[in-house]
Amino acid sequence: MPVIAAIPEHAVLLFLVQFGVILLTARLLGELSQRLGQPPVLGELLGGMLLGPSVLGVWAPGLEGALFPPDQLSFHLLELASWLGMIFLLVIVGLEVDVRVVRKLGSSAFKVTAFGFLVTFAAGWWLAKFLPSHLMGPLKDRTILGVFMGTAMSITAIPVLAKILIDLGMMKRNFAITALGAALVEDLIGWVILSVVLDMARHGSGDLVTAGRSLAVTLLFLALAWFVGRPVVVRLMRLVDARLRQPHRRLTLALLVTLACAAATQWIGIHAVYGAFVAGILLGQAARFDAEDREALEGLAFGVFTPVFFSFAGLKLNLHALQEWDILLIVLSVAVAGKLFGGYVGGRLGGFSRAESAALGVGMNARGAMELVLALLGLSAGIVSNQLYSIIVMMAVITTLMTPPLLRALARFIPLSADEAERLESTAREARSVFRKGDLKALLPTAGGPSAAGLLSFLGPLAAAKRLDLSAYMVREPGKSMKESLLRTLGWDPLSMDYQAAAAALARRAESFGLRLEPRIVTRPSCAEAVLAESEKGYDLIFVGTHRAEDPLGGAFLAEVVAGSPCHVAVYRAGLGVPPGPFSKLLLPTKGDPLFPFVLEFASLYAESVPEASVTVLHAERGRRSSWNPFSLLLPDPTEDGGMAPMVATALSEHAAKTAAATLRIEQKTVAGDGHVDAILREASAGKYDLLVLAGVKSLVRERLFFGHTVQEILRRAPCPVLVLTPARGGHAALGR
Repeated sequence: MPVIAAIPEHAVLLFLVQFGVILLTARLLGELSQRLGQPPVLGELLGGMLLGPSVLGVWAPGLEGALFPPDQLSFHLLELASWLGMIFLLVIVGLEVDVRVVRKLGSSAFKVTAFGFLVTFAAGWWLAKFLPSHLMGPLKDRTILGVFMGTAMSITAIPVLAKILIDLGMMKRNFAITALGAALVEDLIGWVILSVVLDMARHGSGDLVTAGRSLAVTLLFLALAWFVGRPVVVRLMRLVDARLRQPHRRLTLALLVTLACAAATQWIGIHAVYGAFVAGILLGQAARFDAEDREALEGLAFGVFTPVFFSFAGLKLNLHALQEWDILLIVLSVAVAGKLFGGYVGGRLGGFSRAESAALGVGMNARGAMELVLALLGLSAGIVSNQLYSIIVMMAVITTLMTPPLLRALARFIPLSADEAERLESTAREARSVFRKGDLKALLPTAGGPSAAGLLSFLGPLAAAKRLDLSAYMVREPGKSMKESLLRTLGWDPLSMDYQAAAAALARRAESFGLRLEPRIVTRPSCAEAVLAESEKGYDLIFVGTHRAEDPLGGAFLAEVVAGSPCHVAVYRAGLGVPPGPFSKLLLPTKGDPLFPFVLEFASLYAESVPEASVTVLHAERGRRSSWNPFSLLLPDPTEDGGMAPMVATALSEHAAKTAAATLRIEQKTVAGDGHVDAILREASAGKYDLLVLAGVKSLVRERLFFGHTVQEILRRAPCPVLVLTPARGGHAALGR
C-alpha cells in the first residue's frame, strides 16, 4: 500500500480557525435574527456574507485573504463540513414529512398543489429561456437550466413556513393546514425533479433519454427505500433500542441510515442530499426514533453543522460582482407572482375565500433554507454561474423576509370559522392527554406463564390498530447451586433452554393474536431491578400480569415494579374461567376520583380498537364500606372519595369532544347501596361485562402492594378480568390537577 501523505499542519490549523470563526459568527447573527422575529437561517447566511467578499473582502481584504486564502485543501475541508450540514438539514426535513398527510390530501389541497407547482415551474422554465448566456454555468445547457429554474421557483421552505405559522398562531387554520400539505407534496416532487436534473448535469446532457434514465433511477431508489428499506429501518431501530444499552444508540443508527442512503444516491448519481432526505422519511416511520432522539439530532445539526452550511453559502455570495440588478428584480417578480397566482387560483378552485387564497399564495412564497440548498447544488453542478447563484440566494432571502408581515396583515381579514375554533379547542384538550394515540411504547415483563398469554389476548386489538409497540422482556435469575454452575461451565444450561422454549412459545401465542413479538431473554441478579432499568428507556406503559386468586398483589416482584416504575403501570388479572380477550364491554367504576380521566382515556383508546365495543362509566354514590380492612384506616382509597360527580361529568364531556371515534359508545350508570364493592360486582355480573378497568393509587404497606380497599376486593372477587392502571412514579399529583 503506498504511503499517503498527511494533511499539512497549516491546513488543519487554518480549517480549525475557519470553522470556529464561521460557527461563532453564524450563531451570533442567527440569535440576532431570531430576536428580530426572523428565521435564524437569515442571520447565518448574513454571517457568511460578512466574512466573505461581499463585506470583509471590501473593507479588510488582507484579513479576508488571510482567513480564507486561495488554498484548495483548506477550502475543501470547510466545504466538506458544510456538506454535512446540508445532509443533516435534509434528514430533518425528511423527518417532518408526514406520509399520512400525503395520503389524505383532499381535493382542495390537491388543487393548490397542482396550480402552485405547475404555474411556478412553468414560469421558471420560461424565464430560463431568456436569461443572458453569461448567467449560465459551465454546462451551458438551457434545457437543464430551465428544469432547474422551474424547480427553484416551485420549492417552498416547509420549516420556515411552519415556523411563521406557529409564531402567528395559525397552525390549526384551514388555509395553513392546506398550505403545509401542498408545500410538502410540491417539495417531494421538486426533490425528485432536482435529483433528475443533477444526474442529467453529471452526464452533461439534457436529452429525453438521459432524463428518462435519471427519472427511472430516482423512482426505483425511492420504491426500494420505501418497500424494502422502511421495514428494515423499523426493525433495526427496535433491535438497537432493545438489545443495546449505550446512550444515544438510536441516534447512532439514524446517522448510519442517513450516511448509507446518502452514499447510495451519490453512487448512483442523484446526489447525497436526496438520499439524506429519503433517510429522514424512513426514520420518521420508526416509532422508536422518538422526540428525544429528534431533539438530539436537531441539536447536532442546528447547533453546529447547518449554521456552517448557511454561512458557507453566504461566503460564496459576492454582491459586488452582481451587476444584473434588473435580472434580480425580474427573477424576484416572476417567483413571487408565480406563487401568488398559483396559490390564489388553486385556493379559489378549492373553495377558499379570497383572503384565504391570498394567504395560501403568500405562505408558500417563503423559500428559505431549501432554496439555498438548491442554489448551492446548482452552482456545484455547473448549472448556474456565480452571478445567477447570487440572484437565487437573494430571491430566497427577500421572499422569506416578506412572508411574515404579509401573512400577519392578511390574517386580519380571515375570520375564525366554527370548525377552526373547535379544532383549536380540541388541540388544547389533547395537549392534556396522558397517552399518545398511535404511539404507545409498552413493556411486557414475563416468564412465559399464563398471565402473559392473557395479556397478549387483551393487547391484540391495540397492536392490530397500530396503537401499541410492545416489547416482551424475560428475565432469568442465574442458579447459584454448584451443580448449575458446573453445567454452565460445561456449556449446558437447562434453565436457558427452558427460557428459550418459553420465548418461542410466547412468540407463537402472540402471533395467534395478531401480535409480532420477539421476546428478549436476559440474565440479571434481580428480575425487578432489571425490569425497572429497562423501563427507563422511554416506555409509556408496563403491563404486568397476576393470577393469584386470594392475594393478587402479594408478590414482591409486582410490588417493586409498580412502586419504582418511571412510567405508568397496568396490572392485569385474568378472569376466572373466562375466555381470553379481546374485550368489547368495559366497565369503569368511579366515585369521581382525580384519576378517572386517566383511566377513561386508556379504556377509550382500547375500546376504539375493538369493533362494536362500548364503555360504561359506573358512578357509585357514597355508601358504607362493604367490609372492614385495617389498611383502609391508614391509606386513602381513590374509589371512596365521594361528592365529586361534577369531575366525572367534566371528564366525560371533554373526552367526548376530543375523541376521534364517533362510533364509540360511552354509557353512564349510577348505583347506590350500602356496599360499594358489592354494587360494582353486581353490576359487572348483571351487565355481563368482560373487563373491569380501575384506577389504583400505589402504596406499600409492610413491603406489600396496596391499591385501596375497593380495588383489592374487586381484584380478589371479580369473576371477569380486571385491569388496574397506576400513574407513573410521582405522577399522581400531576394527573389529579
